[in-house]
Amino acid sequence: GACGNWWKSTFSAAAPAEAAAFAEGVLGAARITCPYAVDAPSECTAGAWVQLPGSGFQLHFVRAAVQFQGYDGEIDDFTGRILAARNLAAGKIDAFMLNSLILRVPSLDPYLDRLRALDLPFLLLRDGPEEFVLYLDVPKNAITIQLRSARANAAAGAVSGA
Repeated sequence: GACGNWWKSTFSAAAPAEAAAFAEGVLGAARITCPYAVDAPSECTAGAWVQLPGSGFQLHFVRAAVQFQGYDGEIDDFTGRILAARNLAAGKIDAFMLNSLILRVPSLDPYLDRLRALDLPFLLLRDGPEEFVLYLDVPKNAITIQLRSARANAAAGAVSGA
């Protein structure tokens, strides 16, 4: 597999299309074939899958069909509550951000450049003298991805918690 035996991570997504577009625009991922229609009706599972460059690692964004939710609209309600409290631009971390995918990258610079170009919020922290942590909030979804690296040259003035 891409990372030993680990080759994918699957997320419950309120908006799979937006999650995949974010992964393409920020992470440089490419769309791959998914057995689910991205715009499937609520009684069907919807999904969008992407593959990260270099590693072959896949991200699967899936919206469960209504019969697999506790009630109709459960995913939307949950996502709405999380996003109402989330404010990366203000430097706030909520408890659900700790349930995140963590990826190590050579440098945070290309990701910071893309986030700024797309005018997307992020939170950049220092975790010790040799580690930067970049928190990414996938738009319209209660999904957090952390990118970690010792390099963040483009971080001038953006680091909190130093």
